[in-house]
Amino acid sequence: MYQPPEPEASHPLNDKNLGAFSDLATEVIVQILSNVSWKDLLSIRQACKFFEGVSRTRSLWENLVEQYSTPTENSPRSLRLELPMSMYTSAEFEQQITRWKRSQLAWRQGKVYKRHTITEDFWANTIHLVKGGRWLLRHLTDHGSVVCHDLDNRHIEPVTLIPAVHPRAEWSNSIMAVEEIDDAPCLIIRLALVYTVAEGDSQRRTDIWSSHLIADGPQQTDAVFTLKLCSSFTLPANFTSVYLVSLLGECIAFKFTCASTDLSFLAVVNWVNGEWKNNEYPRQYISSIQHHEPLHFSLLARNRMFVVLNDAQLVLWSFEGSKETTDAPNPDSPDGQLLWSHNAQSGQCYQMSGPFVCTDSTRLIISFHSSISGVIIPNDHPEQTTIFKLMDITADPRFLIQHSYCWTARVGPGLASAITFRWPDEHGDALVTPISAGHEFCPADLSDQVYLSSWEAFRMLFDESSGRIVTELTLTRTIDIWEAHTT
Repeated sequence: MYQPPEPEASHPLNDKNLGAFSDLATEVIVQILSNVSWKDLLSIRQACKFFEGVSRTRSLWENLVEQYSTPTENSPRSLRLELPMSMYTSAEFEQQITRWKRSQLAWRQGKVYKRHTITEDFWANTIHLVKGGRWLLRHLTDHGSVVCHDLDNRHIEPVTLIPAVHPRAEWSNSIMAVEEIDDAPCLIIRLALVYTVAEGDSQRRTDIWSSHLIADGPQQTDAVFTLKLCSSFTLPANFTSVYLVSLLGECIAFKFTCASTDLSFLAVVNWVNGEWKNNEYPRQYISSIQHHEPLHFSLLARNRMFVVLNDAQLVLWSFEGSKETTDAPNPDSPDGQLLWSHNAQSGQCYQMSGPFVCTDSTRLIISFHSSISGVIIPNDHPEQTTIFKLMDITADPRFLIQHSYCWTARVGPGLASAITFRWPDEHGDALVTPISAGHEFCPADLSDQVYLSSWEAFRMLFDESSGRIVTELTLTRTIDIWEAHTT
């Protein structure tokens, strides 16, 4: 791919438009321009031919990408490259940034356009849009396989990332958890599948896979993912009704019902330990939630876990001091240290999005019946965790909307609004704008489908960096791919 040449280390052409810059060496000018914004780099091209060339210097755009790929005190990383930076040209760096910035403007203006539609052969238990907006993962219900769609190349058929875990005739409900390794030089995805070992058997197996992208360049259409089985183990027989799973680093956590007590527990396992026999592997329990039902939970860094309980309680636990055991959980053992709790007055919690990792804190978004709230967990002082309202918005439990850090949507049959909200330590105003294609974005006949479904009739995912939005009508098995962009 063509790479614009770096300007020579010499004096620029004697151009009267350069003013004081005419006496400076090119490398000095590049150093000065390294302090300007992406908008200024684009604007400076209008000055003269010399600046038109120097503004394309690779180091300038690489510096900006590094800046936006690094989390700050009040923002997670904004850009996520899927390949090492050395594989990108100056033009490709520029494209990453301008696409992100222009999609922000388009979303605030409600300019959303359909890119293409995917018709599903089988319904998916879980769909996951990988950061960057190119790859869509679907965990299928037919036999537990995981397929991957390349959304940048609509004519390419999806590939099977993880093969079927059991024959279709023996299908049983399985669960998937996904972790994206943010600090890796290339795109690495870790997936955990929890499924029944055989038909009619209540015992469940956990497989943990690692997959990373291999490509010769960012635009390669035949990019492939490698696949490696990292760990596989069977859950104890008394782990029944496993519905929630979270994966982070070397730990995997399960919400399960203990068959002997019929109480709910959370268990954490270090999956890196290797192969175990007869379920004799150590695990840590958080048993203090035994009289509540966890609706959502997420593993966090520093051996912490954030849990949303069925009585609208939000709790932050540390399992660092929980003892490791191979025994069944003991209801009378108060394992886990409570770091923070909050009794929400906003009613039922429908959805938890995140975690979003900033330099000094971890943040989550909680959807209640009539509002969405943000949670900020300080790294060093978790007991000072705060919760605050981000925006008033009426939610429907059958509309599963996975919020991004600053984007969400108000959706109803035949209409939709683009919402940009602000965290309390961010500048700017929140904004609600009707989506230009709202009648198509959320079809008017969706109301019929919603009331025929008990849960998740409509699912929605966002990727702010690419401006890509994925909507799924689960009853019709159609997935629409949208983009926020200006025409």
